[in-house]
Amino acid sequence: MELHTPRSAKGINPWVGWATLGGTPEAWGWLVLVVACANITAFVVNYSNPVVSSDAWYFLDTFVRKALDGTLTVGDYFARRIGLDHAQPLRKLILLWELNYFHLDFRTEALLGVTCALLCLLMLRKIMRWVDGPAVASPVLLWAAAVAVVLSLNSPGVWTWPLVCSAYTTYVLLFAFCMALWRGLAHGALGWLLLSALALDLAADDTAMLATAAAWLAVGIVALRSPPVRTHAWKCALVLLLCLVVGRIALSMLYHVPHYSGMPLGVRVAKLASAFADGGWWQWWVIPLASSFAHILPLKSLIGSFAMPIQITIGIALALAHLWFWWRALRESPINAPMFVGVLLMLFFYALLAGIIYGRIPTYGNGYLNQSRYVMFYGFNLIALLLMCAGDVRTTEAPARMKGSLVAIACVALVALQIPYSTEAWQSAPYGALYHQKMARQIWYMADHGTLPPEKCLPLLTVCGYPEQKRRDLIHLLQANRLNVFSPEFQRANRMMRKPPAY
Repeated sequence: MELHTPRSAKGINPWVGWATLGGTPEAWGWLVLVVACANITAFVVNYSNPVVSSDAWYFLDTFVRKALDGTLTVGDYFARRIGLDHAQPLRKLILLWELNYFHLDFRTEALLGVTCALLCLLMLRKIMRWVDGPAVASPVLLWAAAVAVVLSLNSPGVWTWPLVCSAYTTYVLLFAFCMALWRGLAHGALGWLLLSALALDLAADDTAMLATAAAWLAVGIVALRSPPVRTHAWKCALVLLLCLVVGRIALSMLYHVPHYSGMPLGVRVAKLASAFADGGWWQWWVIPLASSFAHILPLKSLIGSFAMPIQITIGIALALAHLWFWWRALRESPINAPMFVGVLLMLFFYALLAGIIYGRIPTYGNGYLNQSRYVMFYGFNLIALLLMCAGDVRTTEAPARMKGSLVAIACVALVALQIPYSTEAWQSAPYGALYHQKMARQIWYMADHGTLPPEKCLPLLTVCGYPEQKRRDLIHLLQANRLNVFSPEFQRANRMMRKPPAY
């Protein structure tokens, strides 16, 4: 079933002029992809953190230990900590893979994240070109801009922290879910939707709940705008509900989360109100929107004291783009696959942002929105905007030249900015590598001496805050099984040959 109206061949469309720039339009998009992928891969190989750190110590204690002594159960793949944590079965499978084949080298996890990011981009290309009617020119600039968003060194922390970039394993499932949902709406095909929704619900825990909520709203928008598909919409909504219920029941049966007394709701609301009055009224939207385009850290390195005014300007510009997005999504006009997936991902972005604000701001303050790892989440708003543009060019009879030119300029600017972002990231990354080497030396020191003064322990070595016996046990676990920094293969691969203790 077609939910869109093909463009008139007589329409004057500036998008096509931009897309065919250079005579071989597809080549430009693939060139951007190859260069960006090579850049990110080389960066990850050289500078992603391979050393066990931060949350990895928790997984070492609760999962890797059981895998080594043979007591691992299915429920352990879905175990989660108390508080604001979520089940991570894909993460556990990756850990098992690293344990069995790569001596627990976490750089492997980051490379898998790069691979999955590439898969996400290929699916985005399919969505941008996905029209149920006559073929149209591919929006090459829009896809190139999407490549620049996903494979960006705007925030190098996304790629130097393997746990963060491995989240793309979940996003592969998310994009597959979006594509299956569109098939269900347009054609009534529910088989793939059932499989993809169930896989997402079992693998992504609360992230899947946010995606399902966004999907329900997106399906509702389509049903309101396209009466012929309302029967399909109801069926899709019921499939989503069924999969969500089955997924939640399965997760509750596989693992019981211990009771946790977190921050009382009244206290949390009061802290949120205080944070909102203390600058949150503008930071809660400016920082996420602007950071997706230009994170504050590279901006400060590039333009110094002008970084904040530039971020505010970018945030305002993107806020206006969001207004256009919803005007285009809700007005009386046809909708197609890129537009539908764009609406779903934009709602998903809002849900992720609300979760960060609700869960983190009361504890850490408004500045926590500048965390480099969140740039990955913030990027969903740009992807959604690009998808809406891709869908808009396929339905508009004669779009205004100014609109087409503005979008094309923004896409070119987004791609071009990757050059200074990458230059800055490659220049600063060696300092991060020295930090990783120091973590390795401190782990070796604790293996030899049993302890390390807390004031000398690096913040990412969360094991230093564990009880002494647990700390000794975990380090002995690594040493006895020749894992991570105690593996000769790891040391050679990461140029971290063990030297005499530094303390």
